[in-house]
Amino acid sequence: MEALLDIECTEDELLFNAYLDGELSPDEVREFKERLLREPEFKREWEEFSQVMGGLHALPMEFAPNDFVDKVQSRIRTRSRGAFFAESILFRQRAPYEVVAVVMLIVMASAYLLLGAPHDTQMRDLVEPPTLEP
Repeated sequence: MEALLDIECTEDELLFNAYLDGELSPDEVREFKERLLREPEFKREWEEFSQVMGGLHALPMEFAPNDFVDKVQSRIRTRSRGAFFAESILFRQRAPYEVVAVVMLIVMASAYLLLGAPHDTQMRDLVEPPTLEP
């Protein structure tokens, strides 16, 4: 499958496609036909290309069944264990790292304040020395 994705079209093949699809301007069509007459290799490639494309166009048109997309999504959901096309919103989106970091900072700050914050009395003694009553 991966090899199919790596196929690159030559400039001539792109030109052949454009000609078949009627995407060339009249000047480009004229140049294309002139090139067919003067370059035998180009003409041979064009004939091979048009035979293949003619064979493809001769195949009967088939339509996917109505439930095709649902079945494909279900199979992807199963194989990915719910990472893709999950049915519930909890599995559909994962929490971004920033949200997790902020929640952890809040939890740590709360624990610090509840368990280990310095007491106000110690701080007050440093700022205001105790007064001695006579």
